[in-house]
Amino acid sequence: MGASLGYLSVKPVSRADHVQLLALEAAANKAYDWWCESLWISEKSDEAGNVFGSTKLFRLIDDPVTDTYMAYLDVCEIVTFLTSVADQLSIEWRLQMEGAPFGMVTKAGPDAQLQGSLSMFLEMFPGDFETLRSRPRAEILSEWSDR
Repeated sequence: MGASLGYLSVKPVSRADHVQLLALEAAANKAYDWWCESLWISEKSDEAGNVFGSTKLFRLIDDPVTDTYMAYLDVCEIVTFLTSVADQLSIEWRLQMEGAPFGMVTKAGPDAQLQGSLSMFLEMFPGDFETLRSRPRAEILSEWSDR
């Protein structure tokens, strides 16, 4: 799976808020060790004035269970970041996975579709989620640091 999670603001974003958003993105990327790719938000808005970005989720390693688990953790971190941005800057988000709707993040938090998409992500999990969950994330990252 070479899937990416895309995010697009629901409404146009002012230049001042866009600059603040990019600063928050930079801080979030410093604070979190991403599995495959970090948060990426374009420095330019689209033709309608909306901001957008995406994150590739899977490394495509020879261990799909670990790859899926770590991608799931990154998706959760992205949702947490976008929820914080919605709260701080009133920027709400429409998310998609490989072009298909994945849900929304509003000031109220993740919507029902996004919560369902995250649950479905776990239901389709190819291995023992609970066993992986007991391993420290940093340990998994260091084990696969050469890839």
